[in-house]
Amino acid sequence: MNKTVIALSLAISLTACGGGSGQPSEPGKITPPPPVKPEATIDVAFKDAAFDASALASLQYRVSEYSSAFPPQSTDTTKPDNTIFFKEVYRKLAADEVAGIGVLNELENQGLGTDLFEVTSIDYSDAGLTQEKERDTHFGARIENGRFLTFLDNTSLFRQPWALPEFPATSEAAKQLAESGREVFHMDLSAMTRAEIIDFMEDKEIDNSETAAINTCSTLDVTRTLQVENNSTEVVMVNGKGIETMKMHVIDRIEGKCRLFDGDEIEFGQFANDNLEGMAIWVHPAIGIVKAVETNASRQQSAVLELTGYTLNNAF
Repeated sequence: MNKTVIALSLAISLTACGGGSGQPSEPGKITPPPPVKPEATIDVAFKDAAFDASALASLQYRVSEYSSAFPPQSTDTTKPDNTIFFKEVYRKLAADEVAGIGVLNELENQGLGTDLFEVTSIDYSDAGLTQEKERDTHFGARIENGRFLTFLDNTSLFRQPWALPEFPATSEAAKQLAESGREVFHMDLSAMTRAEIIDFMEDKEIDNSETAAINTCSTLDVTRTLQVENNSTEVVMVNGKGIETMKMHVIDRIEGKCRLFDGDEIEFGQFANDNLEGMAIWVHPAIGIVKAVETNASRQQSAVLELTGYTLNNAF
């Protein structure tokens, strides 16, 4: 699962005329109205927000994994089967640093990306983020004329899905996405090596028994749809702070024609995680994914990613 937040539980008051319990109301007794839930305070507003790696210091996340088709509701007491803790540290790159990183230099020289930055991901074995397990470094950039954000590794530019954006990089881009309802992106990944193809298929949980036997792929096309159900925002509470977010779905469909080691050729077309609705994410353009929910019904697996804390270099 890639990145995402703690959703506010919605308190739904069910009322029925004449008493929902089936007991008659007492004559002359006035039933008080249900309490009004106060609106959550917004500490990080969505309007006029834009991603800037120089303003973002670090993000702390928790991923809860469940052996069920769908994760429990916030009111349930079901404990996850596994919990992962990690932190991402952001650093904007200077021009001379970009020149020394091949993939970023190529991205910038071809006019494909701007505002390049470095991300160090650190995995921990504890919720307090004191016991480090491992770390790795990757990169990010704004693409599509600065409208969206993507992440990439320091490998061949066209052997990774950099052209499939993660989320809108500005509130204006998110607004345009909400108005249109969806935006679709394509990328041909047939240039990947066999190991990269298999890793990609496994990451997307493409359930194909012949995946491990793939030798080469003449075509491997990925279509990513960013879809917004409505243009309203939701406030997500993170460590006592209200972050205004927009909910959207990231839907990946992978199609390919590949040759196996025994010479046979296979064709396939599947949705990532066997889920045509994709991954639900709650996004703030200046912070990124605040919460995400990913499900795979066929594997009876689900996961929830939650932002548990953040550190800013300056106020948005």
